[in-house]
Amino acid sequence: MPDALDEELAQGLKQARKKPRNFVLLGKGTTVLKLLIDKKPIKSSDIQEAKKATKATTVVGGVVVGDGTDLVFKVVGEEPSFKTTAFKEYLSEQSGLKVKPRFQVVPELAEINDTGEDERAEGESTETLSPGESSAPPTETGTSAPGGDDPLAALVATMKSLGPHVQTAILRAPSRKDELLGLVAEFQRQVKAQDAAAAKAALGAVGQALKQGAAPSTQQAPSAKLGPDFWPEWEKAKSAWRDAIDTVNGQLDKLRGELSKVDDAELKRIADFGLNAITADHRVPLQAAIVDLDATRGGDSSKAIAAAKELVEEFRDHLDTDERVEACDDNPFDVKVTIRESLDKALGQMEQVLGKALAG
Repeated sequence: MPDALDEELAQGLKQARKKPRNFVLLGKGTTVLKLLIDKKPIKSSDIQEAKKATKATTVVGGVVVGDGTDLVFKVVGEEPSFKTTAFKEYLSEQSGLKVKPRFQVVPELAEINDTGEDERAEGESTETLSPGESSAPPTETGTSAPGGDDPLAALVATMKSLGPHVQTAILRAPSRKDELLGLVAEFQRQVKAQDAAAAKAALGAVGQALKQGAAPSTQQAPSAKLGPDFWPEWEKAKSAWRDAIDTVNGQLDKLRGELSKVDDAELKRIADFGLNAITADHRVPLQAAIVDLDATRGGDSSKAIAAAKELVEEFRDHLDTDERVEACDDNPFDVKVTIRESLDKALGQMEQVLGKALAG
């Protein structure tokens, strides 16, 4: 039990039992380190401050609502990796309340901004977007949202600001629901993986998709080259690619400790940055191309397919010739690493699906 209870958290939990509230969870691995609850959208500066204080590596946002004796933490995309039992213990220890938390994945979040005029801080922006309004959403991520020196916190804050725009786009065009939520889910996967560059690319794709939806309707005819099997096969190829990345990252985690002991600047860089140190020049552009291709679903995908295929081929060439890849795969530390084998196999599957589509 902490020396003093978190009264602000206790008050937020009590309010959430009666009315929906915004929340942000910060943690590391499966452990919750901090929970922020507010009736107003939580500021990115507050998230950044909490992240620095707790040294959290994972940030999850959503809406919490009361359900009898339970508190339901609603999120979009995929369920957080936090353990529910440990989360329950954290809430009890920090607030002194007996609550039963659980996570629920939902297709979209209700917008919560329960703020009266008398509660608004002087000069504080309270602009919101209702389903009937239109506003041009951000399409470029070169200018970060508030978030200090942490690019992921800034990207998460920007995505949070896009939430109402995504909901509005879905209300206006229900047929785009899977496309838009798929892009949001891809962004969340990259944030969870702590890959800021790939998350930025995914965020840019969300903004571009929203921009296209806000423009005057010029519905494109579906590409004649795409057969009915393309998108299912493409999803399988992407899944294989993500599995390969996870496999190699796990292997490099085991190798990292050994590499850090070696008096070699390049190997120490690999120890510090893992797979990004070896493949960033290829992996990040490919990830952006994957997101761009997904955003063309229902339209003409030919250019996006050709661009992705070219990057896949370049990536495979890189794996075949890069000395750092070979050094890791043939490391002398008795640690199994299969960068070339694992990634090339998955890239080959992608190339086959993309090539088949281009061949018609």
